[in-house]
Amino acid sequence: RLFGMKSLEMKWNRSQDPSLINQLYASQLFKSENVLAPSATLAKVSLMTESQGHDIGIYIVNEAIDLTFIERNFSGAAAMGDLYKALWSNQLLLEDMARYDAELGDYVFKPEKVGIENTEDYYHPVYDLKTNQLTSTHADLMQLIQTLHTLNSIHDVTTQQSTLASVLNVEAFLKYAAISYVSGNPDDMRNLTNNTYIYYRDWE
Repeated sequence: RLFGMKSLEMKWNRSQDPSLINQLYASQLFKSENVLAPSATLAKVSLMTESQGHDIGIYIVNEAIDLTFIERNFSGAAAMGDLYKALWSNQLLLEDMARYDAELGDYVFKPEKVGIENTEDYYHPVYDLKTNQLTSTHADLMQLIQTLHTLNSIHDVTTQQSTLASVLNVEAFLKYAAISYVSGNPDDMRNLTNNTYIYYRDWE
């Protein structure tokens, strides 16, 4: 491990940010409002061969969002939930994400929608499970999707709000959405609809 982390994410300046600090600033902006965000910094990167080094420029170095990140921000039962990353165009519509299994009498996720990414087999599900990979049944994600599916059929606003609050930390989500909007985040669920993380926090 390096500084207690299993991995780091290094990204070149794909967005052509001339200042190189947009992502660093955004990370601090999220944190200033108590919204979870990875730490970020800049690094001069060189590749070394047997004979010489090759300077490949300044990279953005991000803290990985994984089990180590969760354990740094939560403790006890709250650190034992399922963490998912949306790898590509994320969806939360029941009819898109799941099919009804008559034998089980319940919905099950389509295999291309939820799973554990395997680059060697070219398997890239919409939602890539990052924690509890040997034990998760994806029950919390299914509950979220089925609950969202029922909201439009609930006509009482108070009941609708309490139903949503049963599966979503509404205040935390609104803070996240507001800061994403203010910071002009081009790569979240509002725009490219990927690179979004969902975490199911267990309570003691």
